[in-house]
Amino acid sequence: MRSEEVCKRAMSLPAYNQSENVYCFISLPDELDTTVFIRESLKLGKCVFVPKVIGEQMVFRAIRSESDLEPGCMGISEPKKSCPEPDETQKHGFVLAPGLAFDAKKRRIGYGGGFYDKYFANDRKNYFLAAVGYDFQMVPEIPAEAHDLEMDCIVTEGRTYD
Repeated sequence: MRSEEVCKRAMSLPAYNQSENVYCFISLPDELDTTVFIRESLKLGKCVFVPKVIGEQMVFRAIRSESDLEPGCMGISEPKKSCPEPDETQKHGFVLAPGLAFDAKKRRIGYGGGFYDKYFANDRKNYFLAAVGYDFQMVPEIPAEAHDLEMDCIVTEGRTYD
């Protein structure tokens, strides 16, 4: 239920409503559940891109429904090989990013692979990055390194940090 609150709060952001393209992670069992976010985005006719890990790299691929997903890296659902990557006209939009911890300065700690930092670094200005989590994941301060991307906002069930 709290996952749904966070997702609805993220979907109420102007950046989400103005975006045709939505990039969203597929949840691990112990993460905030993004199912509602993905389903609602598809219903609204948005192009939904979800990650696929290939070796040490992450790419995003478009899905049209949950049937476009299959078990992938670490048991996380991923888009099938037949799902297309974004073309040049789709490399912009609203991004829902995961994390283990967040701070009010809009920094996040991910899972250590740097996948999101690497993927969005070159075209950072083309994306609105919204990290999502729960209030209990907010910490006083997260140390940042030069390659760490700052989020545009952090969304929890209790507040949006922007």
